[in-house]
Amino acid sequence: TTTADKPPLYLYLADGGPMEDLGIVQLLRRKQRWILSFDVGDDPNVELLDLRDAIALAKSEGICSFFDPKEPRRDLEHLLQEYIHGRRSSEGGGANVKEATLHLGVLYHQQDGEPERVGDIFHTRLRLLDHMEAVSRVQGCISREEVLRPAEAEAAPAQAAADGEELP
Repeated sequence: TTTADKPPLYLYLADGGPMEDLGIVQLLRRKQRWILSFDVGDDPNVELLDLRDAIALAKSEGICSFFDPKEPRRDLEHLLQEYIHGRRSSEGGGANVKEATLHLGVLYHQQDGEPERVGDIFHTRLRLLDHMEAVSRVQGCISREEVLRPAEAEAAPAQAAADGEELP
């Protein structure tokens, strides 16, 4: 492991390729102390699919185990669920505390008498802010029917919008 007193001039970002989308497992194999993870994968319900895949792969390879840094005795699934539910909009009024970053502790498995090593993963699931979700919904793929629709079918909604009429 290389260390320095000054931060590097450049920060190289990469994904994990075909095995694991976040690139976390490659860093866990190197027993990195600090790992920053930014998740922009296809996970509209914020179930942390890519993170769960990375955790499963690291465990299956015997690299490390994961824990809640604030309460290491607690099952990791509780921490994941708290993050998931905190990221969703609250029902009804009142404040909803939302954590932008999920903090996971890492305990690397020891090999041949090496000292115990720990790490930290700071995972952020990027998504629209609550007040933007209604305004900026991502549209799905264009269907075959939309592509093959006659041109006159497109003219009516466009004319209605030009006339100031609300569309369904």
